[in-house]
Amino acid sequence: MTSIVTGSANTLSSKDCWVVGHFKPPGLAHSRQFEVKVWRYHAQPDYGQKKFTGTEFIIVEGGELTLELQSDDGENRKIVLKGVQRQYVIIPPNYQKRFWLQGHQPGE
Repeated sequence: MTSIVTGSANTLSSKDCWVVGHFKPPGLAHSRQFEVKVWRYHAQPDYGQKKFTGTEFIIVEGGELTLELQSDDGENRKIVLKGVQRQYVIIPPNYQKRFWLQGHQPGE
């Protein structure tokens, strides 16, 4: 039987804000189909452009995060999430994404 997982987002570090994802250790929080991340960065992280084959949930806890998304069929979308409002996005599988924080541009 799988154990129930509890925790506090307050204990997540800026380098490991993932709650659920493919790189978590075996157990309920390990998933290749779904990822949950709490964004709490104070400086632009070195992330690059990524593509995830599962569904991704991102909630912004502070600052402002801009996402550029592109689907496999060519749909492009730009989304701005504001941490003060604790805004979130659910990204479907197979979207390329890149992001930057308020005041930063890609490549900085």
